[in-house]
Amino acid sequence: MQINSEQYRAARDGHFFSRITPLNGEPVTLNMPTPRGRRFLPVGNVSEIKDLGQGKCLVRIANLEPVQGIYS
Repeated sequence: MQINSEQYRAARDGHFFSRITPLNGEPVTLNMPTPRGRRFLPVGNVSEIKDLGQGKCLVRIANLEPVQGIYS
């Protein structure tokens, strides 16, 4: 599963919203734009999924890896 910077910031607070329902234990990759293109950084694995209906789910990541450059 790929997430963007906004979802990563939300995951640091515990969880984030997604329109794609991942599998439990699926690896999560941060898709981060840089001046030289995009970087794909592994940040953890999906640990919990809550279906909210209307095509949305709440995702929690186990052992979220810190990423340099994303502070707030």
